[in-house]
Amino acid sequence: MQNHGGYGRKDYESTVDLRYLGEYPYAEQYLSLIRETDMAYQYLIEYFSDVEEPTMIVMFGDHLPSVEDSFYEQLFGCSMNELSAE
Repeated sequence: MQNHGGYGRKDYESTVDLRYLGEYPYAEQYLSLIRETDMAYQYLIEYFSDVEEPTMIVMFGDHLPSVEDSFYEQLFGCSMNELSAE
């Protein structure tokens, strides 16, 4: 739930800078939080690698983050209208 959004909070300083691509403050905040989650996930995996009891760690997502449409258009190389549900 850490990265569920909304993004664009003024009290959070993003560590990812995408200004070379355009102005994407929501995407920058999302990607900064993903980096924090990656580090926490690594810590969790390392912790449980030393635990004797078998443990399964599962991470999943059910949708794309709500960031700027223009960011997705830059990323996918087409307008959002051209994307299929696939």
